[in-house]
Amino acid sequence: MKTKVFLLVLLLSLCAITSFAHAPSGWATEEVGYAISAGYVSTELQTDFDAPVTRCEFACMAVEFLRYELGFSRDEFNEKVNELFDDVVFSDSLDESIILAARCGIIYGYDDGTFAPDKFITRQEAATMLARVYNLYGNIYAYSDINFLDNNLISDWALSDVKFCVEKGVMKGVSDTHFDPQGLFTKEQAIVTFWRLDTDTDWENHNKTAKIRRKMTKEIAESELFANGTVILLEKYDTSYGTVYYTLTSGMMHSPGYDLLLIDESGKTYSLTSNVPSEKEYRCVPEIKNIVFCPEGQQFGFEVIFETELYSENGDEIHKAGTYYFEVNLVKKETTLINYEPINENLFKKR
Repeated sequence: MKTKVFLLVLLLSLCAITSFAHAPSGWATEEVGYAISAGYVSTELQTDFDAPVTRCEFACMAVEFLRYELGFSRDEFNEKVNELFDDVVFSDSLDESIILAARCGIIYGYDDGTFAPDKFITRQEAATMLARVYNLYGNIYAYSDINFLDNNLISDWALSDVKFCVEKGVMKGVSDTHFDPQGLFTKEQAIVTFWRLDTDTDWENHNKTAKIRRKMTKEIAESELFANGTVILLEKYDTSYGTVYYTLTSGMMHSPGYDLLLIDESGKTYSLTSNVPSEKEYRCVPEIKNIVFCPEGQQFGFEVIFETELYSENGDEIHKAGTYYFEVNLVKKETTLINYEPINENLFKKR
């Protein structure tokens, strides 16, 4: 459960929804309370919970859920959709949430150019739409074998999505023996299934390949950096401009070797070794020595030592033998060579 869903808020939400004339069913009360506390259930949907959910209502909930799940404000999410997806036009709806959901591929219109916003959603349609929501920020890779007595009533286009939702525990049957694919999906069922998607998110494995990446933060960027175990943290320096990480990358043939990375408070990552010569013809930064920060913390220096000269296959010099001294400006995120001291011994070319 997400830490942002505080117990007090949850209790208040549970008290509020039980005061409605049409409160959620007993089985749904707790999860509906969680979802309302999280903030992606609009006020309009917080009544008549056992009523069928319309295409418009589902689209609105899907968009609010994605904004919440991905960490974007309304304007940020709209900008992200504008960046990633083509525009969609319907002849019977100008609703912003419907357009956004359609642009994201969650809900489609009909061949005549309409959307039918007031049409109710069936359970198999809900499974397909929920899978599409998840597929925007996750990776669908697991399907469950389902053995409902009415499996034959599930349409071919919905079968894999029903299997996915059952495997994830997002949807269940209406009983132990029946899924009821043609049955209508209710508001409370929609709310509960979105909450179940929320609790089953694996950001570290999904965020890098997602169609819509989660809004980056320093914590997320750091988690992603070290998630697969090939990047080893050697030193860490906190500054007013973010955190500098001295790392060693291993396990890949053409890895960059050592690196200095700055992750700022917004989660943006900068490599500070782009101007450092490679110790091999392919990109490979050697061990970095004597990292020293200036007192004001806006700059720091470091050294790289090459014992031999290195030339490329076509004869271009990559570096001389000697010690290279660099200075990093954290304000500009720039690395500059400030001095070079050659080695005065017999040199030989390494090819």
